[in-house]
Amino acid sequence: MASEETTPAPQGRKRSHDEVEPAHADKSGTQDDSDDDSDDDLGPALPSADAPKKKKRRRLPYEKEYIAALPSAARYSKSLMHKEQLAFSTFTPHTDFLITSSVDGFVKFWKKVYEGIEFVKEFKAHSGEITSVSVSADGRSYATAGADGTIKIFDVVNFDLLAMLEPAFMPRCVCFVHGTGSSHPTLAVSNEQDGRIVMYDGRGESQTPVHTIAALHRKPVLLISYNNTYDCVVSVDEGGMVEYWRPTGSYEKPDNVFEMKSTTSLFEFKKAKSVPSSLTISPTGAQFATLSFPDRKVRVFDFPT
Repeated sequence: MASEETTPAPQGRKRSHDEVEPAHADKSGTQDDSDDDSDDDLGPALPSADAPKKKKRRRLPYEKEYIAALPSAARYSKSLMHKEQLAFSTFTPHTDFLITSSVDGFVKFWKKVYEGIEFVKEFKAHSGEITSVSVSADGRSYATAGADGTIKIFDVVNFDLLAMLEPAFMPRCVCFVHGTGSSHPTLAVSNEQDGRIVMYDGRGESQTPVHTIAALHRKPVLLISYNNTYDCVVSVDEGGMVEYWRPTGSYEKPDNVFEMKSTTSLFEFKKAKSVPSSLTISPTGAQFATLSFPDRKVRVFDFPT
């Protein structure tokens, strides 16, 4: 019986270092490629929960209507540059100045020119709100009263601060009560606590009052206005009483107006239980107009009658 010869299986041999290195390099490259492919499959990282959220733009109610109502004229290109709300806006007669004041106590002078107005000067007149202003009949003097208890007097033509008055009472209303060309300017100041009206030198050269009108009004005076044509002052108190008086001499009702108050319409405010909030005399002095509350009516009066 023939015997079969078996060939022994080849035995493994030890590989050299040069043979091992390329194989390791191929394996490493394959692993790196798979890592790169894995990163591409994951995509960008999700945003963190701590990341700041984008704020939504706040929309005002009726925003489109507000935008549509904004002035669009070509001349609406110059701002009056007040940071707070305007309190008073006054044109000076004869000298062509616009003087504006705001609730934060600032006063600004503007000169009227051919194409509009030009800014001239600014003052921090009061540390609080400006409560009353007045310009003289000749347009050369301007006065302000503030919630800080002081009164400032300005030279309009030279746009300069002339003087500061510090009355012993809280001023409510101020008004220049001298005519054009007067050599003795006079400033009337009402008391916030009672019906007194105190007269001061309009140049502010003295802190001492020139005269005090104590018996004309029973309640604090809200408005004072001077009529240069009739050389007469009109004052209104909190009770709605309207009074005429001279700024010099006896300080009583002048002779060139009505004889008896009962024949006039000056008691109209008492009947309507309303109080004027503003009073304006016409350039000719023949009429004056008022706006009163709470009835919200505009009334026009014939001045002498």
